[in-house]
Amino acid sequence: MIVGLAGPCNPRALAHHLHPEDAARSWPCGNGLPVEGLADALIRHGHRVVIYTLDEQCREPLRLSGPSLAIHIGPYRPRHRMRDGFAAERRALVAMMRAEPPEILNAHWSYEHALAAMEADVAPVVVTIHDWAPAVLRSQFTPYRMGRLVMHAVAMAKCSRLVAVSPYVAAKTKAWFRRSCQVIANGIVTEATAPRPRSFPPGPPVLVAANQGFSRFKNISRLLQDFPLVREVFPEARLRLLGYGFEPGGAAEQWAAARELCDGIDFVGQIPAPEVLKEFAAAHMMVHPSLVEACPMVMIEAMGQGTPVVGAAEASASAWMLGQGANGVLAQARRPGSIAQACIALLSDPKTWERTGRAGWDAVRTRFTMDRVVEEYLALYRSVLAS
Repeated sequence: MIVGLAGPCNPRALAHHLHPEDAARSWPCGNGLPVEGLADALIRHGHRVVIYTLDEQCREPLRLSGPSLAIHIGPYRPRHRMRDGFAAERRALVAMMRAEPPEILNAHWSYEHALAAMEADVAPVVVTIHDWAPAVLRSQFTPYRMGRLVMHAVAMAKCSRLVAVSPYVAAKTKAWFRRSCQVIANGIVTEATAPRPRSFPPGPPVLVAANQGFSRFKNISRLLQDFPLVREVFPEARLRLLGYGFEPGGAAEQWAAARELCDGIDFVGQIPAPEVLKEFAAAHMMVHPSLVEACPMVMIEAMGQGTPVVGAAEASASAWMLGQGANGVLAQARRPGSIAQACIALLSDPKTWERTGRAGWDAVRTRFTMDRVVEEYLALYRSVLAS
């Protein structure tokens, strides 16, 4: 089967599938772990993959290829994309899709890549919804996000074959757009997980949180306010904040400094994906207090390292991923002190810590591996092609 994948992608992550000369021309870009992981799994299952993606570093359309992979990269304007509804980007994607059409085309995220896939009209289209646009707009109420919501609505109106990455997204799509979705979660390769569950680590407690953006719905402000309570019990505890907005001098540090909440906190910022996994593997726990989520990869990655995850009970997707508390710890993340209480309870009981870490590790191995995800996608693709 020739499968087309349209969405954000880091070509460097797939360089091992490219011819040497094209691997040398690839560069790290984008934030496309779901696309990269699915592409790699499809190739390992014997299929050919064609990826259509965009990048700000690209000035002219570029094609990279290997024995079972082709990557088409088109230009992505750094600014003012929404003024014309991503028209230039969609034209570039349509041209690339028509130049090398697949048998089935799976667009990831419900915006420019999804609209272009339907405009190209070269193969049956499946759209995977990775976030819930109305919630994103509430979190970031800007003209850009209003435009993204319009794009999402158009994609929902045009496409009848939809995948949601969690029951939360599927339920919202059904309620808002009267569209049914098959639920296929995000996943990671087994090689990215720890070979066995962890034992309770020695040394001062280290908590880690990884997010993109210091926004109200990410709820890191609540974690920053709760962390001093953790340090009252564990004075040497440290909190490491990863991702955009959490760099030294960034929005999170400025907010914390204004409230004298910086003690014990490392504002790390953006780091490469392999380094994020190392952070999770070394930490005593990963804290993810976000109030709205679809199916966050960072939770899967941390659980896969055998590291207990503290999530927000208010985020139904996070609660689903944590087995309603069977595979992790759920805190009432809006309530002052609840996150701290959950962290203190885990740090105070090594046996519960190990049991929680093992449960999360088992959940990833059984529910969130790319081997399982790719089988579910292949079954869907075959069903669509047979209809």
